[in-house]
Amino acid sequence: MSSFANSLVPNLIGIVAILIVISSIKSLLSSKRKGNSRFISKHPLTAPEQEFYFILSEAVPDLLILPQVAFSRFLETQGGNDKENFSLFATARQKVVDYLICDKSFNIICAIELDDRTHNRHKDSKRDAILKESGITCLRFKVNNSPP
Repeated sequence: MSSFANSLVPNLIGIVAILIVISSIKSLLSSKRKGNSRFISKHPLTAPEQEFYFILSEAVPDLLILPQVAFSRFLETQGGNDKENFSLFATARQKVVDYLICDKSFNIICAIELDDRTHNRHKDSKRDAILKESGITCLRFKVNNSPP
């Protein structure tokens, strides 16, 4: 580990501990206000996504599993003028992949999509085409889930 990482780890542990305490206190105090809030927190992954995440973690322990990654975080456009690139990127920027699998250097290995009752084949084919054009393999897994 680099000296930068060695000096950073103790600080990060302290910061995370403080954030957990603050978050717990805030959660207790704000539970009475949730009825008036326009935004409320929710789980970042659905139940099937959470279950698949833990299965995947055990299956590929040496790889990084990044859930719910926006295309804008791992794709960019090239070759056109600014207007063309902006227009092209607009087709991808609001798309999200269920999981992005990377090696320890954050090189992309593949994308994974879970197909449940909410998936739209037409939208999925556009997503797959963008990933294919960028050289990223997309693996799809069917999941059965009951209505929430």
